[in-house]
Amino acid sequence: MRVMIELDIPDGQRIPEAYEILKLTSPDWHGEWWHIEDIQSQEEDLTDDEAREVLCLMAKYADANVGISWDSIDARAIVTGKQIGRAHV
Repeated sequence: MRVMIELDIPDGQRIPEAYEILKLTSPDWHGEWWHIEDIQSQEEDLTDDEAREVLCLMAKYADANVGISWDSIDARAIVTGKQIGRAHV
């Protein structure tokens, strides 16, 4: 089957590859989805860009044996907040 998909992509965001879209629609793939609002719910002072940084760091350093959990979000958000001098203590 052939499908045409139209997306509005914000400036600066890359265009997804066809295989990435296929992963989103295929029942053979499963992924964990976290949003910047999840990060900010744990560390409210983080900006959108800082929360995105937390997501990137979590993905980069995630342990496949453990996965991403609320504990890892808390830890990374607090560390990022302390680095910018605004985290709760």
